[in-house]
Amino acid sequence: MGLWEELAAALAGAVTDDQVLDAVTDVAAPAVDAQSVNISVLDEDELTLRLVTSRHTHQQVEEQFATYSARAPLPSTDALLTGRPVLLHNLGERDRLYPLLKDVPVDQQAFAVLPLPDPDDGHPLGDLGLGWIDPQPFSDEQVGVLARMTQVCATALARSRVHMRERRARARAERTAARLAGVYALTTRLAATVKAGEVAAVLLEVGMPALGASAATVIAYDGTGPAQLLAARGVPEKAARILPDFERLRLVRDLIADREPVLVTSFADRKAATRR
Repeated sequence: MGLWEELAAALAGAVTDDQVLDAVTDVAAPAVDAQSVNISVLDEDELTLRLVTSRHTHQQVEEQFATYSARAPLPSTDALLTGRPVLLHNLGERDRLYPLLKDVPVDQQAFAVLPLPDPDDGHPLGDLGLGWIDPQPFSDEQVGVLARMTQVCATALARSRVHMRERRARARAERTAARLAGVYALTTRLAATVKAGEVAAVLLEVGMPALGASAATVIAYDGTGPAQLLAARGVPEKAARILPDFERLRLVRDLIADREPVLVTSFADRKAATRR
């Protein structure tokens, strides 16, 4: 089996970035004697490149370029913008052309950064980076192999992107279906419940799983009399201490004034919402 048949076979079942990289590392990189392999993908905002997987790469490089601007003066961004490979024959050439990398430690001496365009519309998906321990001449034959390798890898990466989007969409649909089923079950149970304590119990028993919540309280308060804790789950006992001052919490004042849900999305929000 030739290189391209072997690479195509290895990539045929690749549906994640890691699997694409595994195929490139195991089959393609040895064919051109490359030692390090990296794949960076362009995020949906098209402003950020993210190093999704790497092999035999210096740890500082992995940490420093875990995410970085798609406009930074780097080989990967130039490859994306021009749609052409960036070939760095030796470390001196890298440092001269890309001063930002001058103090970045590496284990290789030569590099090729290859753009990965979507095979359908040419839209950039990311970069494939290869590194060699020794300086490289990058002959026409070697560059031709790299170009063909890029095409095969881009096709596999595009497929992995589609698979990931489909998987996320399916997961969202499943979560939505589960929540709708939970809301239906909650409505059905509440229709047959009249006592306040029973209503609170049903809200926690059925409502929490439907919302994916890990803690909840049901507090009765009419805006005038003392607040009454009807039910609680997943909440420490000390939380009940807020009841005497319940009506003075900013969160409660906002609820009474606006009659709209109050969403607390961070510790800072919580601190503000529970301020007296």
